[in-house]
Amino acid sequence: MLLAFVPMAALTVYTDLEERDMVISYVEGDVQQIAQFASGTQEQLIDGARQLLVALAKYPEVQEANTESCNVHFAGMMEEYPRYANLGVIRRDGVLVCAAVPVPDPVNFREQSWFLRAWEKKDLAIGAGPINRNGQPTLNLAYPVLDASNEMQGVVFAAIDLDELNQVTGEVQLPEKAEFFMIAHSGMILAYLPDPDKWVGKVLQESKIVKSILSKGADVSEFKGLDGVSRLYAFTPVRSTVYTGLSICFGIPTSLAYSEANAVLFDHMMLLGCVAALALLAMWYGSEIFILRRVNALVAAAQKLSGGDMKARTGLIYGSGELDQLARTFDEMAEALDRRAALLYRAEAKYRTLVEQVPVITYATRLDDARATLYVSPQVQELLGYTPEECMDDPEFWIKHIHPDDLGNVKAALFKTRSQGEAFRCEYRIFSRARRLLWFSDAAVAVQDEEGDEQHLQGIMKDVTEHRQAEEALRESEERFRLLVECVRDYAIFMLDTSGCVESWNSGAERIKGYKADEIIGRNYCLFHTPEDVQRGAPAHELEHASANGRFENEGWRVRKDGSRFWANVIITALHDDAGATVGYSMITRDLTEHKRAQEQLMIYQEQLRSLASQLALVEERERRRIAVDLHDRVGQALAMSKIRLGVLKESASTDEQASSIEEVRKMIEQAIQDTRSLIFKISSPILYELGFEAALEWLAEQLQKEHGIEASFLDDGTHKPLDEDIKVLLFQAASELLVNVAKHSGAKHVSVSARKEGGQIHVCIEDDGIGFDVSGLGSHSAKTYGFGLFSIRERLRHVSGRLEVRSKPGDGTRIAIVAPLSFSAVAAQA
Repeated sequence: MLLAFVPMAALTVYTDLEERDMVISYVEGDVQQIAQFASGTQEQLIDGARQLLVALAKYPEVQEANTESCNVHFAGMMEEYPRYANLGVIRRDGVLVCAAVPVPDPVNFREQSWFLRAWEKKDLAIGAGPINRNGQPTLNLAYPVLDASNEMQGVVFAAIDLDELNQVTGEVQLPEKAEFFMIAHSGMILAYLPDPDKWVGKVLQESKIVKSILSKGADVSEFKGLDGVSRLYAFTPVRSTVYTGLSICFGIPTSLAYSEANAVLFDHMMLLGCVAALALLAMWYGSEIFILRRVNALVAAAQKLSGGDMKARTGLIYGSGELDQLARTFDEMAEALDRRAALLYRAEAKYRTLVEQVPVITYATRLDDARATLYVSPQVQELLGYTPEECMDDPEFWIKHIHPDDLGNVKAALFKTRSQGEAFRCEYRIFSRARRLLWFSDAAVAVQDEEGDEQHLQGIMKDVTEHRQAEEALRESEERFRLLVECVRDYAIFMLDTSGCVESWNSGAERIKGYKADEIIGRNYCLFHTPEDVQRGAPAHELEHASANGRFENEGWRVRKDGSRFWANVIITALHDDAGATVGYSMITRDLTEHKRAQEQLMIYQEQLRSLASQLALVEERERRRIAVDLHDRVGQALAMSKIRLGVLKESASTDEQASSIEEVRKMIEQAIQDTRSLIFKISSPILYELGFEAALEWLAEQLQKEHGIEASFLDDGTHKPLDEDIKVLLFQAASELLVNVAKHSGAKHVSVSARKEGGQIHVCIEDDGIGFDVSGLGSHSAKTYGFGLFSIRERLRHVSGRLEVRSKPGDGTRIAIVAPLSFSAVAAQA
């Protein structure tokens, strides 16, 4: 008997442990589902705040950073959005520009993590920190404010009190002794249930559960909670279109989580022990009383069978006696009952699995106005918080909990089902045990009872609260978007159908283009194009390009209603359905006429400045030339004559001492003559005017070698290269400046200077074997050496239709070519 009992006991224990693990997995799934539900609630809150901030970032008051009007605007918005503790704008340097609620102490937010992330990512950023009147921690959401050139001017922010987060979190239905909290990436507790005052605002980075949440992100594990109670926790990050840095954690006590599984295991073990005891007693007494063995076996089997054990059999060997025949008959009856019970059990198991696993409430009620409950599935407790027994014990349960405004619709649908036999269908609101108002979709049919005397309803109730909320949120979002588009006046925003006809029209479009909505809707948008663009098919091409590539953008002339033209930036975006087919276009037009005029005026001013700089350089060179000539003709001649006369005077000196003094003065005058000649060459080289441009270049190369010890060579192609005076002077000055740069910065050992004629242009090339430089860094790294000088030369050459070509890289020397046109009249005369 013991050998037979041991495998049965082991199988029972194994089965119970499997059932226990299954129950635990269900509990873990429920815990994780609650955590994800809470996370979804917070995600909706963040997405709503993001939509608000995106809209606020485009408001003129925010773009202009007008403190007075901005304060008034945000103070008004606080009444419309009471969930926020503060709304405002922070300048790019971290200074608070305006706020709906004044901040008592001036604070610079430049180093705040959420401000920096909004600055770096140019998108929504989230972080914790005080930004309200009382200085308490808040959850702050920041979005960048960008100007027309997509440069960040500051951030617009919305602050949410942690008390508000706790109120939102309070919508989560917590079991007894459960713990719920939301935590930031810094370890700060932002929301906590059931005792928010104890933990909210504290930073708990050293807590084991907080470390696990911050490192794993999402998991289900056992931990000791913040209050020291061991619980089964599920945690998950709050997700959005950007990184939130927030996590949701929910836990229920392990004693509660595993209570049902432990109770089932205990009951089965007790039952197994009782069965074993009875079997041992039967064997004990059967071995002593052989006559009563069969009777006891029959009695025991009958008792088991009457107790619901369909597997009960006598276990006797059938003989010819009356007890044997009775045992045979009993076993055959038990076998038949066992087969029927097995079929019934399988049918019930399938029905129970279907009813209890589907996330809807299955019910049966009487077909009357009260809808008295005959049966309701266990899901009613999960969805509404009431047990099935509470629903069935109160005949008016549904009438009491359906929202009064929806009760009339429910009764009307019941009446139609009773009178016309139609299926019952209705959507209505029900109050849960936690007084949450939930939307349910109810569908049922009327069926007859077993006797066929009375009808009752059998149906299912599905929770559609989230669907309803999503529809309402979508409707509100569409309305806000419509208001936003209609209020924008700086941009023309409108829709086109697939043929290019206008379908919508905002106030900005009316202001920019001059048409009212009733004048333009239904007409083709080619009216906005110039006749030349229409003739070459530009409107159709734009739509084709947008349909093929998703987007079309360009700038060009457009036409207003009065026929006047304006320079516009146009963006066309193709709209596609789920199948990818184009169903229309959105079009945004911005008037850039003033901007284009400013650009054109700037180009005119730049050209005038180049012309003035060139003229100044030419005037400067002429003045240098005049001074050099004066020095040569006057000072130089005077010094030369003085030297000659001193020579004569020396010859007539009466004493050697006088002759020595005269010779000393004569040498000083000779040195002055040399210095004067050198000064004349530095002021304006006479070689350029007396011997020509090529000789002047050769002289520059010789001076470089003489003064700086750098080996220099000059190469000329020998062709005649006639140059106008201003260009000759410009080329000489540019070559001189470049050679000075080579001597100062290149570290070169050899420099070659060449001049050649190509077509109607002269090419002056200066090449060295120095350290070279990165050409792409002319505006930054090389600004102190080559950058500004090359820029000045390039601008002067551009004025005379010339150009500067630079080729260099670190460690490989530099080659700079100066290209300018030859004298047009001289070239024409030679031709």
